[in-house]
Amino acid sequence: MREMRTDGPILEVKNLSTYFIYRDRTVKAVDDVSFRVHTGEIFAIAGESGAGKSVIALSTLRLVPQPGKIMGGEILYWGQDLLRMSEAELRKIRGGRISMIFQNPMTSLDPVFPIGEQIAETVRFHKGIEKKGAWGRAVEMLQLVNMPDPERRADAYPYELSGGMQQRTMIAIGLSCEPDLIIADNPTTALDVTIQMQFLSLCRQIRSELGTAFVYITHDLGVVAKLCDRVGVMYAGRIVEEGDTVQVLTAAAHPYTVGLIRAVPKLGDRRSRLVPIEGKQPDLSSLPPGCPFAPRCPMAKEVCRKGEIPAKPVGDGHYARCLFADRVMEESKKSYREIGHV
Repeated sequence: MREMRTDGPILEVKNLSTYFIYRDRTVKAVDDVSFRVHTGEIFAIAGESGAGKSVIALSTLRLVPQPGKIMGGEILYWGQDLLRMSEAELRKIRGGRISMIFQNPMTSLDPVFPIGEQIAETVRFHKGIEKKGAWGRAVEMLQLVNMPDPERRADAYPYELSGGMQQRTMIAIGLSCEPDLIIADNPTTALDVTIQMQFLSLCRQIRSELGTAFVYITHDLGVVAKLCDRVGVMYAGRIVEEGDTVQVLTAAAHPYTVGLIRAVPKLGDRRSRLVPIEGKQPDLSSLPPGCPFAPRCPMAKEVCRKGEIPAKPVGDGHYARCLFADRVMEESKKSYREIGHV
């Protein structure tokens, strides 16, 4: 195993803003987002579809498609700003030191090459290993991700594999160069529950054995509870609450986080019921003044609709963008005791 650095955060995102600029409107998909990830840490970015989670992932490796544009901020990898690197410099890091596992492996894997060759190609490019050694590394990676019969599967094409096997292949590609950081964008969305649990177990194993850090993007708070050390809850392009996973899920300080927790089904508990969040997310090209959650928030006051809502500390490393965060936290603690959580 390679020697791991521990001098500061591996990834530090500072005031990142990524907009999609159309002829008559500007969509603020990510607006002034900041967070840190340390070595061996699994940091979740959670929220509804359309909140901007995947755009953060794409921005980190400068993969935002047109008409998207990173408008400002810094993305520091061991203190080096990825946004200021040349494309040649970034290619040495992208896929090597930082890997990304995409949500849909069938659109990410090349249909005309065997999966073993696709893994080996990554190894040859980033590690400079000769062809035979790279193929051996590919088989080794398939074995690591618990691919059945890895020697034979290495010769298979993507269409010959199940969805779970395709996702394992994506993970194998991501791990093949022993990255410092893996960005996983909803990697278990298309997987059945059994395969999903195997994947979460594999993430824990990778973190334990290799010291790899993760940015894990998901809408599933159950996954956050089982896997992640810290979580940033995202709404309308911004992180509205961030903290230790246990803190956030047992003492949420933002009404949106409380709504997400209450909307999680609890199997086997006949007394519990789903409590939906009324309304819908705002148009990111025409955000309301003040708190963007105010139109859906049962606790909103007139003051919530005026001016910027700053992130307020509510505990050790726990922050929330809510003027009434302390009151929300006290009520959410009470709800947690009464109905449980994910």
